[in-house]
Order: sequence, then structure tokens, then C-alpha cells
Amino acid sequence: MCAAQAVTRPEQLQSLAQWLLARIAQESGVPTPTLSASLLGQLARHPLRGNVRELENLLHRALALAGDRSAIPTLHEKLTSERAGVALAALEALRQLKEPLDGVLPTLVRHPDEEVVKQALGLAIGSDSAVALGVLREALGHPTWHVRAFAVTGLARVASARSWLSERARVETDPNVQRSLEQALETLDQPGEG
Repeated sequence: MCAAQAVTRPEQLQSLAQWLLARIAQESGVPTPTLSASLLGQLARHPLRGNVRELENLLHRALALAGDRSAIPTLHEKLTSERAGVALAALEALRQLKEPLDGVLPTLVRHPDEEVVKQALGLAIGSDSAVALGVLREALGHPTWHVRAFAVTGLARVASARSWLSERARVETDPNVQRSLEQALETLDQPGEG
């Protein structure tokens, strides 16, 4: 069966899900769990849009969320996958396992998919670590304006980022990012802000 092929029948879903789960478990070096009738029912109701890749991503997440921390190294490897769905599923699984994420943010901010980069920036905005601030600063040089603007939004909350934002404002050519930079600098200039 082709990975992009549709899954349309319940018996097809069950056998494919069990096969995928066995493969994922083997790759992760953990025993293959059995799919319960309850989980199969949930999968059948999930809006998979018939896509096998979506099913695979869900099973990766489910295995990680089962509490087997031995899957964590595999999840870290999956973060570098060029397939955005795989990287996002691994990131979500690591979040659910409450795994520290500062160490993966620099990898994620360089991901080729913008949605993965935005997720990394969202995590960085919620953190005050030096790594998170470095990731936000690095994103100021991202090729797309909306990622740069998102990074500016995060840095606008950090008083020590004023010099980075001022420096970027001098070289930024996109009017949308320029507007974000002006707003961020105004926010930092207000008494009691930043």
C-alpha cells in the first residue's frame, strides 16, 4: 500500500495500524503494544482524511504518550525529519511527556517547514532561558516575513532584546516586519514594560 493511499475500511485500518505500530515500536526499540478495541474505535473516528501518514503520526504520538520513556531518543531523531507532520508529532509527544525542550529549539528553528519553526518559536516565547532567547534572535534572520514578525513578538516581551530589535529595524526591508519591530520597540519604551 502506498503511504499516501487512502484507508477506507475498518478492517483495513486495524491491520494497517497494527503493522505500523509494530514497525514504530521496533524502530524505537520497545515491545509492540496491542491495539485495544477502544483505541481502534478512536482511530476510526479520528479525521484521518484517509491518509496513512496521518495515521503513522498518530501512532508515533500514542506510543510516546504510553509513558515509555525509552522512545524519547527516537522522538528527538524524528524532530529532524523533513516531513513536517513527523516533526510536529514528535514535538507534541515530547511536550506531553514533559520532556525539557530547550535543547531541541535550535534544531527546530532551522527546520525547512515554517509550521515547525513557528511551533519552536511558540515554545521559545514561553521560556526565559538563554537558549530560547537565542532561538528568537536567530529567527529574526528567517527568510519569511511572518516568521520574523513572530520572533519580534516574542522578543518584545524581553527588555534585554531591545538592542537586537533596534539592530534588525535598521536592516529590515519587509513593511510587515518593520511594523512589528516599531510596535515592539514602542512597547519596550513604555514605562513598566519589558
